[in-house]
Amino acid sequence: MKKSVLISNIILLIWYFLAMVGVKIGAKYLVEGAFKDEWIFMIIPIITL
Repeated sequence: MKKSVLISNIILLIWYFLAMVGVKIGAKYLVEGAFKDEWIFMIIPIITL
């Protein structure tokens, strides 16, 4: 169980990172980058690893 929780947390952290930096597919943005406005919230999950 602990291994599955760790894997799910890593997947969520990757998703959160992609949301912060922005994901562009072709000419369209899937997710706009929020790093400029909310950079402090990116530090919290990285520290807790």
